[in-house]
Amino acid sequence: VSSKGAVTGFVLLGAARFPINAQVMFFGPSDDPAAGDVNFFLVRNNPNRLGAIRFPSNPAGGLLPQPTGTIYLMNTNTSSFDALELSLSLSKHNSNNAPAGVYNLVVPVGAGSATDGPFGDGYGTATVTRQGQVNLVLNLPDVGTRATSFSTALDANGTVAFYLPLYGGHGLTMGYLTMTNEPSDDVRGENIFWIKDPNPRNRFYPQGFVETFEVSGSHYVAPRVGTNIFGWTNGSITFVLATDSGDQSYAAPIVFNPKLNTLTLTQSDVVTSLNARLSAATGLVTGTASILHGTPFGFTARLTPKALTADGFFISTNKTASVVITRTP
Repeated sequence: VSSKGAVTGFVLLGAARFPINAQVMFFGPSDDPAAGDVNFFLVRNNPNRLGAIRFPSNPAGGLLPQPTGTIYLMNTNTSSFDALELSLSLSKHNSNNAPAGVYNLVVPVGAGSATDGPFGDGYGTATVTRQGQVNLVLNLPDVGTRATSFSTALDANGTVAFYLPLYGGHGLTMGYLTMTNEPSDDVRGENIFWIKDPNPRNRFYPQGFVETFEVSGSHYVAPRVGTNIFGWTNGSITFVLATDSGDQSYAAPIVFNPKLNTLTLTQSDVVTSLNARLSAATGLVTGTASILHGTPFGFTARLTPKALTADGFFISTNKTASVVITRTP
């Protein structure tokens, strides 16, 4: 909302994005403080979607930054409008809640069996600008969802609401992230939804799924050359595959070289090859490995500095699996 009452933005409904271009209008008796109303059409192959936002007035005749909103969807069967309430809040950047910068995220989606749902740790970034804009990128452990992005504004209380359509409109992930700035993490999200519709054509999880998971993360600042951002030299790498008979775990000791940013095996009969490197600029670990002298496979993981751990996933034949890189207990 501009100082002259111009309103611009967008609304996401399903996989469709509808632009908003409107003007605040003042209505009410001349002897009463008037509320500010914003009315708009959501035009995209269907003009029968209407929207309304109201800014209530204060006793002095100004407008309160406490908007309420509704989207009206045309019901073609009854020729009536169904109301969809909007959750609105004033966006005002607070540097104490979320200093500008990059926040690395880990997305542990939990354990599925060999075929009934995704397995592994997704990862991502939340980039906060000085103006309070948040650019969110998530890499979820499934084919067709990688590097999914969304941009929004940081609420005054440090909360980020996001909604990402997936699979061409046949799925989604949505929820809230809170910038915590606590000793254990800087970002946290609970009860994040990830939904995939059934589709027999899908090689991965054709029956679909509904998952809920948590997100955590921490502020990432690229270290100086030679600095050990992992915080340890001797660690371990663990690959976990979900099967119908239970999880299969393959772990091996590793050494991190902070000068070269490489991770190498020390001795292992289980993980029989490893070639991995940390990108100090981003905290992303990429590499290849083989288990029990099998065919090498690629994997990715992202480091969250407060946890001193990198979490990620890799793609198997028809399912996903997890990789965790952490210090030796």
